[in-house]
Amino acid sequence: MTERLIDIQQASKSFRQGKLDIPVLHQLDLTVQRGEFVALEGRSGSGKSTLLSVIGLLDQFSSGQYFLLGQQVQGLSAYQQSVLRNRDIGWIFQNFNLIADMTV
Repeated sequence: MTERLIDIQQASKSFRQGKLDIPVLHQLDLTVQRGEFVALEGRSGSGKSTLLSVIGLLDQFSSGQYFLLGQQVQGLSAYQQSVLRNRDIGWIFQNFNLIADMTV
């Protein structure tokens, strides 16, 4: 049986802008199995980066369920999320994210 690496069920994400909620992702279902390759494509502003930020535990869905390696992500503390992120997720930012106070 193939292992589910990512399992997202009925997930939505919106951003607050003033008094308005701006929906970005609406009732998303996504399953990624071990060994499977997935490509995200879409227009600018369609939610690709938002989805990847949530999958990478840098943000959270507004509603729905998200399981990473069989573990439900909602309800995990910031520390538990950081442990999971550091142990199981590789992330390369599009732009430089340097720490101003540090040098090489």
